Amino acid sequence: MGLCSLAGGATLSKAAARWAMTAPTRSVPVALSAEALLHQWARQSEAPAGAAVVAASEIAARRRGGVEWRTSDAMAVSVLARPDSLDPEAMDVGWAAVSLAAAEALEACEKPDTTTCSTADRDARTHQTQDARTHQTQDARTHQTQDARTHQTQGDSLEACEKPGAWMCLWPDQVLREPPDVCEVAVGFACTLGPGRVELAALTVRVGPLASVSERETVTSMLLQHLRKQASGLDDPTSLLDAYRKRCATLGQPVELRMLPHGTMRGLAEDIDHTGRLVLASPTGLTERIMVASLNEARLLT
Repeated sequence: MGLCSLAGGATLSKAAARWAMTAPTRSVPVALSAEALLHQWARQSEAPAGAAVVAASEIAARRRGGVEWRTSDAMAVSVLARPDSLDPEAMDVGWAAVSLAAAEALEACEKPDTTTCSTADRDARTHQTQDARTHQTQDARTHQTQDARTHQTQGDSLEACEKPGAWMCLWPDQVLREPPDVCEVAVGFACTLGPGRVELAALTVRVGPLASVSERETVTSMLLQHLRKQASGLDDPTSLLDAYRKRCATLGQPVELRMLPHGTMRGLAEDIDHTGRLVLASPTGLTERIMVASLNEARLLT
């Protein structure tokens, strides 16, 4: 993934900041699924808002629609939300929240500590240069050429290290990097309804492969921070949806939607409305609002 260091400076809501200080986190080496363990904790022990489960591996992880998640060396983070007033009609806001959290967290992981990165690069390049000079057999011009190439390589390496990735969302549940990354990301939103409101919800992000301990620690920390931030914003989703729209590459594009239980729709993705639904403009001029629950798959036509 090319993670350089933990990045600070993210702005948290008061609730998210409080959760970061007080909300418990349970880390397990293996789980049936992270959100199943979180829901069990919430039902049986009244886990508080912001409580989280971190699973190093899962036995039965699923994507939206029940599709199996089989990425190797993957980990999952699931955070509990207990919104006070989220209308069940607006539950699709949860998909925007978890997708946005994943994109923000993974992009934050790539923000470099330039001192750390550049020092490591310089040390490696310096050793290579010294070794080359020890075994030098060519003339001065050749050495100058090698030195120039070494400095060019250093510059290219530092420039690449200092550029954060551009993580974007595709409605409703895809999180991708541009340019593409070797890591796969899957997000999930599962909620329990109470009288006239969403009683509790699990916002889950899976990322893999993450082979090194340092990468896992960095990704876990950033996901906990950003999932708690977005989970705390479900009661007032206006700013959450504004931020999601800015990252949503679906908007303004022609799309094809495969619907449930069958059928296909095509049109222009115009907007994400206040309930988290996709506003689709058909070629005939009609506008429809698409719920996540009615969707099998969304595909860009460009």
